[in-house]
Amino acid sequence: MSKEVDLICLEQICKRDPWATQVVISDGAGFHHRERNTALLDNLHILALPPYSPELNPVERLWDVVKDGICNTVHDTLEDLEEAIGEKLRDYWENVDRVFSLVGSSWLPGSLNAISSGVITRN
Repeated sequence: MSKEVDLICLEQICKRDPWATQVVISDGAGFHHRERNTALLDNLHILALPPYSPELNPVERLWDVVKDGICNTVHDTLEDLEEAIGEKLRDYWENVDRVFSLVGSSWLPGSLNAISSGVITRN
């Protein structure tokens, strides 16, 4: 991964729906872009996780659910493993309350509200 590849990923996210405000959660890795980077698109906001706080990252919570559901199981093929992971994720694709359970009790809702109200702006 590099800053160049990170920027390509961010551009793809923004181009998917250029009229929407896109919010990306960053874990602060050195190759990730920061909110104040002038190279970023206007419809993009980057929320940086506080240092040393993986418990706040919704992806970490989601992977805990997936790992708990597929651990101690031998899958005959990669396709079988992908299907098992898909089954664990299906409820999150279909049920907004399940997604909210990953983010609803953390710093994320307050940060998103600050973006939507204009409290956090790009300098």
